[in-house]
Amino acid sequence: MRAFLNKVLAGGVPSTFCPFFFGASLTALKKKSGGIRPIAVGNTWRRLAAKIAVGRITPQLIQHFSPHQLGVGIKGGAEIGTHAARIYYNHPHTSPKAFLKIDFRNAFNEIRRDTLLDVVRDLFPSIFPFVAQCYASPSSLFYGMMPIPSLLGCQQGDPLGPAHFSLVVHPIVEAVETELNLWYLDDGAMGDPPENVLAALATVARMSGEVGLHLNTEKCEVGILGAEREEAIDILLQFQQVAPGIQLMSPDSAMLLGSPLTNEALEVVLATKSQQLATFSQRLLGLSAHSAFFLLRASISIPGLIYFLRCAPSWRKMDALTHYDATLKDALEGILNCTLSEAAWMQSSLPVKEGGLGREYSAARTSHLKPSEESKQRGSPILDKTLSHLSDLAVIPEDTARLRSLPNKYAGVWLTLPSPQLGTLLSNETFRVSVALRLGCDICQPHKCPCGAQVSSRGLHGLSSRRSAGRWSRHEAANDVIARALRSAEVPCIREPAGCSTTDGKRPDGMTLVPWARGRSLVWDFTCADTFAPSHLPDTVRHQGAAASKAEDAKKKKYAFLMDRYIFVPVAMETTGVWGQEGLALIEQIGQRIASTTGQLNAVNFLRQRVSLAAQRGNVASILGTHPPGKELEEVYYL
Repeated sequence: MRAFLNKVLAGGVPSTFCPFFFGASLTALKKKSGGIRPIAVGNTWRRLAAKIAVGRITPQLIQHFSPHQLGVGIKGGAEIGTHAARIYYNHPHTSPKAFLKIDFRNAFNEIRRDTLLDVVRDLFPSIFPFVAQCYASPSSLFYGMMPIPSLLGCQQGDPLGPAHFSLVVHPIVEAVETELNLWYLDDGAMGDPPENVLAALATVARMSGEVGLHLNTEKCEVGILGAEREEAIDILLQFQQVAPGIQLMSPDSAMLLGSPLTNEALEVVLATKSQQLATFSQRLLGLSAHSAFFLLRASISIPGLIYFLRCAPSWRKMDALTHYDATLKDALEGILNCTLSEAAWMQSSLPVKEGGLGREYSAARTSHLKPSEESKQRGSPILDKTLSHLSDLAVIPEDTARLRSLPNKYAGVWLTLPSPQLGTLLSNETFRVSVALRLGCDICQPHKCPCGAQVSSRGLHGLSSRRSAGRWSRHEAANDVIARALRSAEVPCIREPAGCSTTDGKRPDGMTLVPWARGRSLVWDFTCADTFAPSHLPDTVRHQGAAASKAEDAKKKKYAFLMDRYIFVPVAMETTGVWGQEGLALIEQIGQRIASTTGQLNAVNFLRQRVSLAAQRGNVASILGTHPPGKELEEVYYL
């Protein structure tokens, strides 16, 4: 593979193959403001070679573009640009200033390739052979089955695309002489006295035409700062003469890179986000709960919220932030079908490894943090404060034990990507009960278990009830996963081996038919201890994993007579998902052997997930198994 990529980077792709190798499949996405944004998804090998090339030249790119271009090689460049622009826009200017936003028409798709090749040859000759094969000749873009020759621009799906575009426009950026001159790829912002900004606008219009770019004047905006009304109108007319159709940037529409520049715009954006979230959450209710939750957490709400909180001083609008949080809580309650108490809502915002759901942000609680603090929530003041407050709200031993158990690296691995093909998609009821157990929410109405005990609204009695059917299904499912994993690692095994019985006739759960280590076969026995059982609660309120450790010790004593002939490993978990140390080590060893055998490097993670999912499904069956049986409407099926 290395030799192949080096040949591609050296420009060694046969010329007859270049149109296809450097071509791409097209996806047409609608722009918010209208029009089509064509995204080209190129050949995997071409993209990999481009990533290697851009990695090699990134340090030189940063130096070359500094200090104006923030879109290439600068971590958090968009945030840096919006904060700088906000400071300039809101400064108490004592003389008239113009703040100009630049917008090009289909910028990436219209730059001249001869200019691009000249710049790359002069500044970065080491990657020129590769870039020349990419863009010196037309390539084929496929929209469905229809080929379209690519003659202009750089592909937006090309990892080198941002660098290519920025190299072409950089002479324009350097020619602008204004006190504020910042760019994020094709989005430019300039600020200075109006006459200087007008001169800069004329320069950009002239020089951009030389490289194939065209200003989209109807989407360009200008804000007039520090001027009286009549003077501001006169300045706007001057800009409209140079750029017909240019828009006036008002305080409630002052935006840059999706971030508000003023308090008025901040309030408008927050109201819009709240409305969009409410609309999205209603649509999510049509999906399975597990899928809807994953989309809410990873795709719709949180990423945009994180960027917004980093870029805007949102603490100035606490009422709007609180409304957004309330909308997000309503959305989460609708998906989970759970009522979230103050403590549950707070816990849900924690990272998964700290016992939460990975929602990780509450707009109102994180808005006051500086961007550097906010981007490091792990170990940040907001995280420490949340954990301390949750501890104060735990008034019963079960809550203390739950909060003690959940901040564990692997207790929440079942909160993974839902996939019916991989068996990681939980049913609506299973997901609801699993999340409710994790957050300490009510699961059911108080009722009497078939064993005669009273079941509270938390439903915890079912986890340890002797009449619970879920205990057996959980046991069988977990052992089935372990046995199948061993076979995937090319280690044959059997369940409940004969000849290993105890005095009461019980057998361990499985044994390998070939030596596992030191010439001895592996014997394992799985158990899932209830964190909240009265016999374990005095220990689990004080120590994480105490119930699993006790279960391991009990299993080793029970099967002590096997130690001299076999390698015996107790695989113990708790109902909260905490692993016993010996069982966890065995699961990791099996996963590593699968990785060595199959080349699947994520085998350890997948195996932990599958066992954890089996435990969660068993928990749910145990809790729901305490409900009194009732007669179903069976006659419907005979109609």
